[in-house]
Amino acid sequence: CSNEHAECRKGSDDAWIPSRLIDIHDYRSSGQVRIVSRNDIELSQFGEQPRYTTLSHVWGTHTFLTLVHSNLQNLRSGFPVSGLPKTFTQAIAVTEKIGLRYLWIDSLCIIQDSAEDWRVEAGSMDKVYLNSFCTIAASLAANPNEGLFWDRNAELSKPFAVQFMSPPRPTQFRVFLDLQFLILDHSPLYKRGWVLQESLLSPRTMHFSKLPAFECREIFACESYRTTGAKSASADLLYRTRKTIARAEEFTYSNWCGIVFDYSRCNLTKGTDKLIALCGIAKVVSSVIPGGYFAGIWAEWWLQGLLWMVDRGEELAPIRPWEEYRGISVLSRVLL
Repeated sequence: CSNEHAECRKGSDDAWIPSRLIDIHDYRSSGQVRIVSRNDIELSQFGEQPRYTTLSHVWGTHTFLTLVHSNLQNLRSGFPVSGLPKTFTQAIAVTEKIGLRYLWIDSLCIIQDSAEDWRVEAGSMDKVYLNSFCTIAASLAANPNEGLFWDRNAELSKPFAVQFMSPPRPTQFRVFLDLQFLILDHSPLYKRGWVLQESLLSPRTMHFSKLPAFECREIFACESYRTTGAKSASADLLYRTRKTIARAEEFTYSNWCGIVFDYSRCNLTKGTDKLIALCGIAKVVSSVIPGGYFAGIWAEWWLQGLLWMVDRGEELAPIRPWEEYRGISVLSRVLL
């Protein structure tokens, strides 16, 4: 993918890296990693910023190590991997295995007790994921202690034959599991609101589950089959990926409605995150939508944006009233 897929390289900025990353350079020798800032990271011999992976995971209700003001210096000096949740330690191992030195995890790269740091970093999530080399998705884990790897049977994802005894002659079809549906619609990770932009914006994602899969902007593949773009009946059916948003030259209101529909089925711990957890996607598509974006409404489609309803026939997150300001009054700017 990194060598041959031109679409997967679009939208990235080799000169940009996150404010903080986890340096895993000494992981094997000392069992420790450390938090480094953007200024600590040296350019490669070719003048490029080092590549990094990102971890997409469910926080859950468990308590685990996070970055706060009181431990910032200690984590910068180095801390043992043994004190991290299983998902984190395995993400470090995967990052090392694919030959990279740096990893970004939200809970360790954003100061959790700083409203200002959270505001700044949350506003740059589009860049974090657009410029990530690959996102490691703990798709099946409901909390960070469950890890990435699961016992699995690769035979279950293989295509199987179905024969219809219909005149004038029997017809045989090959049936493929819709892994995108199974992984993206039925995994704990993709019920989390923040994960939608992580999934759509990352150029590549490794989905770790009982049916592991790889997804980029050109293909979606699993252990049993991969799509290569070959012109065949099966390839055409499998040649699908949701990661086209970062290279969208045309973006319609129907596209936006599809994103909002997927987002509405997700859960957010904090209602005040409703708009900001979607702003990374809005930033990316704003370049092809005229008029501006205001509190979830596009000026280009402001009338359609105000005409909405809740479809109780769909599996949507529960409606909960929130007293905190969430930007609704900004709609007046659209009407003007």
